[in-house]
Amino acid sequence: MATANSSNKFEISKRERLEELPDFYILGAPKCGTTAMAAYLSDNPEVLFSHPKETNFFNTDHKEQELFKTLDEYLDFAFPNLESTKLKGEGSVWYLFSELAVKNILSLKADAKFVVMLREPAELVYALHSTYLLGVMENEDDFEKAWRLQDQRLNAQALPPTCPEPKLLQYGKVGKLGTQVESLLKCVSDPEQIHFIIYDDFKNDTQAEYKKLLHFLGLNDDGRTDFSAINVAAKTKNQSLGKSISSLTQNKALYRLKRSLGFKMGSGPMVKLLAKNRVIAKREDLRPEFKSELRAYFKEDVQKLEALLNRDLKLWYD
Repeated sequence: MATANSSNKFEISKRERLEELPDFYILGAPKCGTTAMAAYLSDNPEVLFSHPKETNFFNTDHKEQELFKTLDEYLDFAFPNLESTKLKGEGSVWYLFSELAVKNILSLKADAKFVVMLREPAELVYALHSTYLLGVMENEDDFEKAWRLQDQRLNAQALPPTCPEPKLLQYGKVGKLGTQVESLLKCVSDPEQIHFIIYDDFKNDTQAEYKKLLHFLGLNDDGRTDFSAINVAAKTKNQSLGKSISSLTQNKALYRLKRSLGFKMGSGPMVKLLAKNRVIAKREDLRPEFKSELRAYFKEDVQKLEALLNRDLKLWYD
């Protein structure tokens, strides 16, 4: 039981294990509040959320992000405390950007539900660059310079030596949410399977957007009132130390070894050291001329998104 793009990755030991697949998937986009929403859902007694949040199992066109080799391994380790009564979900933010992830999911679970969180592209790519600097993805501190390196990097030039997935440095393509949503709607025949959340709405009234999502998922209101900010903007105190630690925490071979030995992922000394090496810091405003350039670059794509969602998004490009 494999898709055309998966070789034998999606073969499974027992067909009934397909019932263990997640019921819903937060597809992305990155830097749009997905980590916070996943955390809120993880606390819901009716939900079993994957660990790690971003399994990157179905985006088979991003091989360098792969953590699990087989479907059995994915189910065993991402959902170790399986309870059949709970709704299962995961939140790999690159699924929306991937050309294969949603197709792979639907090939195994045709009734899967999808959650898509969206943000002004100019702000998204700037925030993404800041996040990259915390790890091993980016080595150009100045976002404007990193933006102008895209053509070179597309030709395998000026790439950070530790970057595992160069295509994710194509900030312009990553930020074209209209194009990605258009592809998603072509893959999913029933639009009722997709729930969209605009970051502005999520930020302005988090509780209301959370309740709307619960309704979409068919869950009861769990009475949550604490919507503290999660995954806020930060920078490293010592950048060299931060990159060294990140290269270890993101090492797939080490991850698999620790997992096989029964270590709880995401809570070890390296992760704690990584957290101590970071400090909350508001990003500096983009140079006005450069922000205008970004908005002009994304304008046509945002207008496409407006039409697809039937939503006024002029504030994202005017």
